[in-house]
Amino acid sequence: MNTPQKQPAATVSLGNFSIPVFERTDIKNGVEYRGFFFTFTERGQRKQKRCNTLEKAKAAALKVIRDATHHQPHNREISLSEFADFSSAMQMLRQHPGATLAGAIAEWTQAQTALGTRGNLADAVSTFLRGLEEAKLPVITVADLLTRFMAAKTKEGLSRFYLDDIERKLTRFADSFRCNIASIQPEEITQWLAKQGGGRNANNLRASIATLFGFARDHGFLSRDKKHSAELVKKVKEKVSDIGKRFGAVVSR
Repeated sequence: MNTPQKQPAATVSLGNFSIPVFERTDIKNGVEYRGFFFTFTERGQRKQKRCNTLEKAKAAALKVIRDATHHQPHNREISLSEFADFSSAMQMLRQHPGATLAGAIAEWTQAQTALGTRGNLADAVSTFLRGLEEAKLPVITVADLLTRFMAAKTKEGLSRFYLDDIERKLTRFADSFRCNIASIQPEEITQWLAKQGGGRNANNLRASIATLFGFARDHGFLSRDKKHSAELVKKVKEKVSDIGKRFGAVVSR
């Protein structure tokens, strides 16, 4: 099916209502069928009607307008602000051929009702688009990422002690998470850390994992538009050692 032209073939108007009619050529079984269509809203549902001639489409559009306005009260004049809102809305809708004001409002109402108090439609669209972008991210396992990470850190000329220490910590993590780095959730990391021991040990492991996740983000394996999972893991409270307690007591004197 070909994309309809941007400019309507005709516009049917009656009073304050108008419906643009567009030409479209459909291809079915290798045969082209030229026709004309328009969209409208009936009882809150968006519909589309297609006719094989422009005259039939115009007649059908006029009937839709008459049916929609039949028995409608017109004893109240709209205010200047209402007219300004209507004019602005119609100007924006003209950039989207085939859309109607009633249809746009119906879709917005349905979407906002589904969202409730959890956000607005713009937020929902932004989240949806971000999800599409994240779906395009290349997949890499934690083990493969760790191999790249260690190669890069070795080239940086870091100390052997640091390299051995962080490789040992991250190998434990990679052995537990044999999956795509982007699929790991913050609560999974939190649960894993709790099994590795608490206090400073857990926080040191968390820092090493966060370094690996940061490397993944820098190299395009995680989204750059939001915090990665390791950044969302909270530090655990560290117990003060006996030496620290005694030192604190001396200082307090």
